[in-house]
Amino acid sequence: GVAGGFHLADSMSLELHGSWVMGSVKQDAIKFVRQETDSLIDNPPQFKANADINFTWAPFYGKISLLGEGILHFDTYLSVGPGIFATDAGVNPAMNVGLGQRYFINEWLVARVELRDYLFIDTRDGQSDLQNLLMLSVGVSFFFPMSFQYEYQ
Repeated sequence: GVAGGFHLADSMSLELHGSWVMGSVKQDAIKFVRQETDSLIDNPPQFKANADINFTWAPFYGKISLLGEGILHFDTYLSVGPGIFATDAGVNPAMNVGLGQRYFINEWLVARVELRDYLFIDTRDGQSDLQNLLMLSVGVSFFFPMSFQYEYQ
């Protein structure tokens, strides 16, 4: 997936996010057991892609001492927004909420870890069902411009 964001303030941003599946691993044995025990619908959805726009707020900021040799800055953020979710049955409106942390390696490079929950209604075989997909992602972010100066007003 890819994302691009614009910071409205140090702790708030708008982010446009999209992801897709280039290939998937089929877990036929697990699907067979779940279908036989009626714990999964007969035709389970297969994720294809999603896109969303999120409002992100980072209310917590901290520093970690790296063995007395340096300081690693981080923030914890909450994210929420609407979007679309595509499965093998079609494209559906979606909503998501996320919790994540950013670790600032330097002025422009950031390591991210995020837990995001997507909710959407998937219609297949004449039945509508609320789907809940929980995603854990790890990634890197880049800030542009790569160098800047704060202006105090």
